[in-house]
Amino acid sequence: MNEQKNNKRPPSWISTSSLGLELAIVLGVGVWAGNKADQKYGCEPLGVLLGVFFGFIYGSYSFWKLLKMNTTKKKKDKKRQ
Repeated sequence: MNEQKNNKRPPSWISTSSLGLELAIVLGVGVWAGNKADQKYGCEPLGVLLGVFFGFIYGSYSFWKLLKMNTTKKKKDKKRQ
C-alpha cells in the first residue's frame, strides 16, 4: 500500500486514456490551424495535411514516451522483487 502512495506516476490506464485524448486534441488543433492557414494563404489542401502530419508526429512521440515510461517501470518493479 505504501509503495503505491510513494509512486509519483499515475496508473497505466490513466496514462493510456490521456494519450488518446491528447492525440485527438492535437489532431483537431492541427486541422483547425491548417484550415485557417489554407483560408489565409489560399493553399487549400496543404495546410490541413501539414496540420494532420505534425499532429500525428507529436502523437507518435507521446506514445513513444508513454511506452518507454511503462517499460522502465516494469523493469524497476521486477528488480525490486
